[in-house]
Amino acid sequence: MLEFYPPSPPSVPDDFLKPSRVYIIKTVVTLVAVVLFMAFYLSMVAGSIWLVYKMFMFVTDGSDYVVFKILMLAGSVMLAVFLLKSLFKRHKVEQENMLEIKESDQPELFAFIRRLCEETGAPFPRKIFLNSDVNAAVFYNSSILSLFFPVKKNLLIGAGLVNTLNLSEFKAVLAHEFGHFSQRTMKIGSYILLVNRIIFTIVEERDSWDDALRAWASIDPRISFPAYILIAIIWVLRKFLALVFKIINLVYSSLSRQMEFNADLVAVSVTGSDAIVDSLAKIDKASKALNETQYYLYNATENQKYSKDMFSHQKRIFDEDMVVEKTKDRGKTVFNKEEFVFMDPYSTHPSDFEREENAKKYHIVGVKDKRSAWKLFNNSEKLRLELTTGFYNNVFPEGLPPEAELSDPAVLDEYIEQERKESIYHPSFHGLYDHRNYIVEDIVNFDYFIERWAVDELANLFNDEVKAKVAEITKDFNDFNNMTVISEGYVKNKTYIIEGQTYTKKQIGNLLKDYEKKIENHDSWIKDFDRKVAATCLKSERLQGHDDFLKAFEFHADICKIYLRFTNNYDYFVKLVNDLNARGEVNESEFNSFEVAFNDVGEETGKILSSAEDIIIEGLNNIESSKTLREYIAPETVYIEGALDSYWVNELGNTQENILRRTLRILHKSTYVLLSKQADILFTTDSE
Repeated sequence: MLEFYPPSPPSVPDDFLKPSRVYIIKTVVTLVAVVLFMAFYLSMVAGSIWLVYKMFMFVTDGSDYVVFKILMLAGSVMLAVFLLKSLFKRHKVEQENMLEIKESDQPELFAFIRRLCEETGAPFPRKIFLNSDVNAAVFYNSSILSLFFPVKKNLLIGAGLVNTLNLSEFKAVLAHEFGHFSQRTMKIGSYILLVNRIIFTIVEERDSWDDALRAWASIDPRISFPAYILIAIIWVLRKFLALVFKIINLVYSSLSRQMEFNADLVAVSVTGSDAIVDSLAKIDKASKALNETQYYLYNATENQKYSKDMFSHQKRIFDEDMVVEKTKDRGKTVFNKEEFVFMDPYSTHPSDFEREENAKKYHIVGVKDKRSAWKLFNNSEKLRLELTTGFYNNVFPEGLPPEAELSDPAVLDEYIEQERKESIYHPSFHGLYDHRNYIVEDIVNFDYFIERWAVDELANLFNDEVKAKVAEITKDFNDFNNMTVISEGYVKNKTYIIEGQTYTKKQIGNLLKDYEKKIENHDSWIKDFDRKVAATCLKSERLQGHDDFLKAFEFHADICKIYLRFTNNYDYFVKLVNDLNARGEVNESEFNSFEVAFNDVGEETGKILSSAEDIIIEGLNNIESSKTLREYIAPETVYIEGALDSYWVNELGNTQENILRRTLRILHKSTYVLLSKQADILFTTDSE
């Protein structure tokens, strides 16, 4: 039954899993923070209940001002309910996209997990689920009772993870998850979860309680004055607890990072030092491959193409990317210390380099079992089909279209390869068009440039000088971006090396001013060179009596105009949403201003779509020809006007995102067509 269970290292030091002093200190600090908050919160609850009691006694003392007393009692009851409802809120994990796995169907997997639980000292999961993600996690539903009674945990395994790991790496990842629950301090996580839920409910959530308070405040002030007092109290409380929320999570995040180190060591103790590090190196690539797969499969539905197995495509893309990754020279370590680690004080995980350093501090040699983790699953084809069908059910909330037929993955492989190659341009461009949207101007602006440049420059446009210039621009852009994130404190790195010279954070701040000028000059050079190349190609084609490049250029220019208008409109929409969220509560005048502004976004959307009706799509791979751009980018109902509420803002946002996503897809395809024709003119002429 344990045919596929990799053996554990034969010798691990007795004190290998002993908690460090730093870990113990962080645990104590976190516990103190939690105890202080709970004492403060329970004091508020007790105080509100005492206030209700005093107000009730005040009402029943037989004196005058009965209405006033009843109103004050109502206010005190509202306050008590507000504080208590957060305590009894239940946290439930949605299981909509999960498949529950039974031991009768998967005995090998259950035997594997049972043996691993014995080795790590973790309890066996209550239930085991499978979903399509690149992840593994232990989860549970919780309530106030979870603090006093043990809750059995469920194990979630991502098929996207299984699909890309070998048995040793899979064992390491699960051991890491079980390692969390073999740590006594994991109980702190339950307390933090409760504290976060209490604070989040108080600070962020708006429900029927808030509706009732607003309704009360809207009536005669002689009756609603306690509501105004309560509104002020709640506003102050929410602002204060928002700060407390940040402090507690800052403290817990520091402990959580240490717990990740400890969980990694649990994995090392049963698999050796390499397996957990190798799995970390694969997870990012596996996630990227799955996201890319789902993007292509989503787009393929427009062509009525459906795959039986999205994990086949994920593995194909993953393997191709790993071939490229293996060509990199990293020395003895998998992760590079010089790679940027973005600074997030609330991050619950250390950097991959730090985790590798921790796992290999005392190098434990393990057995590498390179067999696929799918070996643990019976009838894996059926599971993969069910999860793939679940993906399509998310794409089509009402279910797959009746005419949809799931095909063998090989049928979709050709489609995906065709889509992927459109991000790769002719090598003689030297990477000039990589990693940017190729935006061109209207053709009417090009007569001057067409007259200015001679066709005999065609063969020498992308010469060695341009190649060196593109390399210089790429390096300067990378240096500028890297120094910017260091200067603004987004990463842990305090120094940066340019051409062998190390610059401190203070020196970087001064150096950035010089680089800003460099970047401006580079942007200007790119714009001028783009014009020169396009104008020379247009002139060459005109002299030969052809117009293929001209038509592609005009189409691309039209797409660029639509794309830029949508981008500006969407950026304005995002700014409005951020402004509205930042204000929290708005008065009637502000509400009306926001409603007008959101409707302006919808109106502009309608105007841009009207412009898109005049653009006919032709000659793009996997896009139906003769469709108008309007028909392609907005086939569904477009929400362009409405009353300001969360439903309409969400619908307007979804509309903006869907339109922009489809427009960007057309822009990328149009770029590939235009640059392919440009390469034909430039490099065919060169070869002749």
